[in-house]
Amino acid sequence: MAFKPLIHIAALVLLLAVSGCSSTPKTGALLPADKGDAGYRRESNEGVFENESIIVRVRIVRDKGGAAMIDELLESKYAVFNMEIVNRSKVRVRYDPSTTLLTDDESSYLKPLDYTDLYDIKKDAEGVEKELSGLRGRFYDVSTTLIPGEKTSKLLIFKPLGEGIEGAVLAVRDIYIGTEPIDATFSFEIKDEK
Repeated sequence: MAFKPLIHIAALVLLLAVSGCSSTPKTGALLPADKGDAGYRRESNEGVFENESIIVRVRIVRDKGGAAMIDELLESKYAVFNMEIVNRSKVRVRYDPSTTLLTDDESSYLKPLDYTDLYDIKKDAEGVEKELSGLRGRFYDVSTTLIPGEKTSKLLIFKPLGEGIEGAVLAVRDIYIGTEPIDATFSFEIKDEK
């Protein structure tokens, strides 16, 4: 009779071990979620936030063939997003990338890289000044202001996300429309491309 509790404990341990082993990481591409906060929608491979004052489009850059440094970052699994902002309002819109945050389900907490960060990554390579000067103005690293009717499209570059993640969230905080701040949140999930 003393063996009965041991059998139950052994069965429980075996059940937990099997269920733990059966969960395999999802495979596929990191793509925009189908649903999100008010104002959000998915269009093909882009997450789109829109209201009467602004449109923000975000897509993950996966294809090489652009600037050599961006290709190297993609090869090294850096997270690179293209973000377009369209000012539909009658006032200036200001975006500061320092308020943007990328998180994943493995508790990574990443801020966008700026010019200095990229320089530190490449400082041992030859021709780093020329390569970085070619990227100037192509990625968000300082505050950007858009007049009414203007749009901009640049890259947000982050260090690599955790291995085996199933999702990530890009929180674009405090986009100022005049003096009013708004936030736009873009969720991404690992899923098969269709």
